[in-house]
Amino acid sequence: TWVYTSEVVEFLSEWRYYVQDGAILGGARYDADGADDAPQPSKQVLEACTVAMRGERPFALDVGVLADGRTAVV
Repeated sequence: TWVYTSEVVEFLSEWRYYVQDGAILGGARYDADGADDAPQPSKQVLEACTVAMRGERPFALDVGVLADGRTAVV
């Protein structure tokens, strides 16, 4: 059985976006214990994700901002 792992990372904030036909319909933070001024994900990364995952069905996209400022898929 293959097991995929990744390096340990620290998320400063986590977000969920709802996507349909390549367009973000809405989104919000879902880390209730995060700081009120937590950083937002990179718009360029969100756009790249929606283009790469474009399909016939709507989907939810969970991303977060790491301690080093990068946006990552959760």
